[in-house]
Amino acid sequence: MAESLVVAIGGPTASGKSETAIWLAKKINAEIISADVMQSYRQLDIGTAKINIDDMQGIAHYMIDEFSPYENVDISTYTKRALKYEQEVIQKNKAPIITGGSGLYLDSIIYDSYTYEENTASSEIRQELETLYKQKGGSYMYAFLESCDPEYAEITHPNNINRIIRALEYYKVSGRKKSDNLKIKKLRYNNTFYFAVSMDRNNLYERINKRVDIMVEKGLIEEVKRLIDMGVSLSYNAMKAIGYKEIASALLNNTDIDDAVELVKQKSRNYAKRQMTWFNANKDIIWIKEDKPFRMAERIAGIINERK
Repeated sequence: MAESLVVAIGGPTASGKSETAIWLAKKINAEIISADVMQSYRQLDIGTAKINIDDMQGIAHYMIDEFSPYENVDISTYTKRALKYEQEVIQKNKAPIITGGSGLYLDSIIYDSYTYEENTASSEIRQELETLYKQKGGSYMYAFLESCDPEYAEITHPNNINRIIRALEYYKVSGRKKSDNLKIKKLRYNNTFYFAVSMDRNNLYERINKRVDIMVEKGLIEEVKRLIDMGVSLSYNAMKAIGYKEIASALLNNTDIDDAVELVKQKSRNYAKRQMTWFNANKDIIWIKEDKPFRMAERIAGIINERK
């Protein structure tokens, strides 16, 4: 039996990954697994640019609308479920295409060196770290991470307190640095192709700004209002997604919505820069730069066929 083909498509937000994956799926008999954790939350549709049934064009998608917005999904839970779907796709003699903008979530599915053993978790230590955060604040916790694991701190946003606490918990429980774990990259399937979409920075930023404007036109403000009315507060992970947190803060604090929208654009552009930093560090990645998703898919399919 031929070894299972697995394809990953990463890249910054608004770069056309989803459309590329659909075009490619048609060419190589594949199904798509999302590595965007925020799209896995139900009710978060507009602000996550979640794909709809029509746009899927008959291609099965997994890890979309998997969780309630009241659930605080961690990477271990996410990865285990994504891997279950990956096995289902392979058993159908199809190729899984894993796509998303979060390099950490993509890598956790692609590489089996991303393990989440029980002996790296401790509810007691996590509680201590959360208490420390409440007492000292986010800047203190980020500085703590910098002192323990500067390399991991470099790829972690100072405001991503969940990731900071998890990395500190990992360090305190296991005695190992999270960044060392990330350096070990052993593919789950040898016949894996890892691509990333490249785009001119100015063009990308224009696309990001336009995407945010379209989200607002489609009803992003109303979507956030609904979530607030449902009781999904800023303490839930779902509401910490870029776009939701800024709009929710403006609504709850009665500040200017237009300023919040501009902040969403700025944070989205900053996020895109961090995404590129992550993907650029991975030497397994094959970069693709074309002006249209279908051309990117053609290029990817060509590379796969050449290297079979």
